[in-house]
Amino acid sequence: MNLDFAKQWIARASANRLIFLLFFFTAGFIDVAIFFLAQEDHKERVAQVESLLQRTVDSLGVEFDNELNIIERTLSGIGEVVAARGGLPPEADLALHRLTVRRHALTPMVRSILIVRPDGSQAAHSLQQPPPATNLADRNYFWAQAETFDTGLFIEPYLASSLDGSEISAFSMRINSDGGQFLGVAAASIAGSQLDDNLALQHLPNGYRIQITLADGTGLACFPAQANCRRENWLMAPLFRDHVPSVGRALLQDAMLFDEPIGFAAYRVSGRYPLVISASAEKTAVMAVWHRNLVAYFFTALISNAALLYMSLYAARQFAARREALRALEEANESLERRVSERTAELEHYQDHLQDMVHARTLELAQARDDAEAASRAKSALLANMTHELRTPLHQISGLVLILQRRIEDEKQKSSLDKIGGAARRLQTLLENILELARVESGRVVIESKPFAPAMLLTDAVNRWQAEAARKGLHIEVATSPDLPASVCGDFVRIAEVIDCLTSNAIKFTSQGTITLRETVLEHKSRNCLMRFEVADTGIGIAAEYQQAVFGQFTQVDDSMTRKFGGAGVGLALSRRLVELMGGEIGFDSEPAMGSVFWFTLWLPMYCCGGEADDSVAG
Repeated sequence: MNLDFAKQWIARASANRLIFLLFFFTAGFIDVAIFFLAQEDHKERVAQVESLLQRTVDSLGVEFDNELNIIERTLSGIGEVVAARGGLPPEADLALHRLTVRRHALTPMVRSILIVRPDGSQAAHSLQQPPPATNLADRNYFWAQAETFDTGLFIEPYLASSLDGSEISAFSMRINSDGGQFLGVAAASIAGSQLDDNLALQHLPNGYRIQITLADGTGLACFPAQANCRRENWLMAPLFRDHVPSVGRALLQDAMLFDEPIGFAAYRVSGRYPLVISASAEKTAVMAVWHRNLVAYFFTALISNAALLYMSLYAARQFAARREALRALEEANESLERRVSERTAELEHYQDHLQDMVHARTLELAQARDDAEAASRAKSALLANMTHELRTPLHQISGLVLILQRRIEDEKQKSSLDKIGGAARRLQTLLENILELARVESGRVVIESKPFAPAMLLTDAVNRWQAEAARKGLHIEVATSPDLPASVCGDFVRIAEVIDCLTSNAIKFTSQGTITLRETVLEHKSRNCLMRFEVADTGIGIAAEYQQAVFGQFTQVDDSMTRKFGGAGVGLALSRRLVELMGGEIGFDSEPAMGSVFWFTLWLPMYCCGGEADDSVAG
C-alpha cells in the first residue's frame, strides 16, 4: 500500500512539474513577443519622426532656395535696368517707380521693393510715389553692398520698416555700372510674420520646431513663433558649435540644436545661400503615443500571464480530480471483484437458480444495449435534423406574417408585421449563409457546370429583390452588355447566391438612390469568356482604412455599422469563398458618401447547341 502511495505521489509531482514548465515556457514566449512588438513599434515611430523631419528640411531648403533665387534675379534685373540708364536721377522718377511696381507684382512673397541712391536716399519705392524721404545709408543691407563689390544677395533678418515701423527682413543687391562703379542698391523686404507663416504651412504636429538661421547665427524665421528667434544670435548654439562645421546635412537623435528640449533633429545647409534649415521634435511629445502603447503592452503581458497562471492552476486541479476519480474507480473495481467472488461462492450453493439468474442478467444487458443504441440514434437524428429544425420555425414565422398581413387592415399593425417579416427573412438569410459557409469550409460544396442564360441571371435577381428595394424607396435596375453570350456553362445557383449577397448588402447600406446590377464581357479566349458581374449602389461607402477587412468572416468595417444596419459579416466572406471555388476574383471600389461597386469576375465557357464548351480556361 505504501508503494502504491509513493507511485501516486511521484506521478502527481511529475504532472504538476510539467504543467508549470509549460506555463513558464508559454508566458516567457508571450512576454518576449510583446517585448519585440513594443520594440518594433518604437522603431517604427522613430522612423516616422525622422522621415518627417528630413522631408521638412529638404522641402524647405528647396522652397527657400527658389524664393531667394527669384528675389536675387528680380533685384539683379532692376540693377541691369538702372545700369543701362547710366545711373539714378537725383529726383523721383515715375519710370523707376513703375519698374519696382512691376517687379513687385512678380514676387507675391515680397512686401516691397525699393531702389537706393549711392548717398542712401530713396530713388523709387513700389508702395509709394514719390518715395519716402528717409535716408537708408545707416542700414546694414545698404553699407554691406556699398563697401564690398561682390557681396551678392545680402540678407538682414531683423529691422524696422521705414514706412510703418513693422518688423521686416531685408534682401539687397549692389547696382554696378559696366565699369564697376557703385550706382546704388536694389532691395526687397519681406514681413517677418510672412516667413513664419511659410514655415507653418508644413503643418507639423505639436512638439515640432522649425528654424531658418543665417550662416552667421542670426535667426531669420521660426515656427512656432518665438520672440528671441530673430533677435538672438545662435552662433554658440549646439547646431553651429557641434554639427554644421563637420557636415552640411544630418539626421540626429537625442540631440539639441538651439534651446529646445532634447529629441530628434534634422538640418541642412543651403549650398547657394548662407542659410541653415533645421527641424526638431521634442522626444517626450512625439513619443507620447508610444509610451501610452507601452503601458498597454505591459498590461497585455500581465493579463496574459495571469490568464496562463489561472489555466495552469485549473489544469493542475483537473489532473488532481482525475487522479482521485481513477483511485475511486480502482477501489470500486476491487470492491466489485470482492463482491463477484462472494457472489460466485454463493452461486455454487444455488446452481439450480443459476440459469434463471444468468438469463435475467442477459435480458438486462440487452435492454441496456438497446437503450444505448437508441440514445445514439436519437443523437445522430438530432444532429442530422438540426438544420431543418432551425429553418422550420423561421418558415412558420414568415408564413404566419404573410397570413396576418392579408387579414389585418390596420396600417400600424401591418408595419409591425413587415418588420417581423423582414427580421425573419434576415435571420433566415443569415442562417443559410452561415450553414453554406460551414459547408464551404468543410469542403462539402461541389461546383457544377451547366448551361444557363447570363441575361436571365440579373433579371431574376432584380425580381427577387424588387420588393425589398421598394420598401426602402430604392430603384433597382439591370444593365447588360450588348455582346453578352446567349448561353454559358457554370454553376448558376452559386453565381446567383453571390449576386444575392452583394445585392442584399447594397440595399442594406443604401438609404436613397439606385441599385444597379451589371454584367459585361471583359475578354474572349478561344470559346471562353471572362465575365464581370457588378452590384453598384449610392450608399454610405467604405472609408479606405476599413477596406482591407471587408471580406473577413464575422467582421464589419465598424462596430457602429452592426448597431445601425445589423448583419453579422457573413455574406461577403461567403461570396469570396464561393467565387474562389469557381476560380474567379472578387473585389470592390468605394468612396465614403459616394457609394460602392462590388464586382467579381469568372471565366465561363460559352455553350453552343449541338456542341460542348471549351473549359480549358474556366476556373
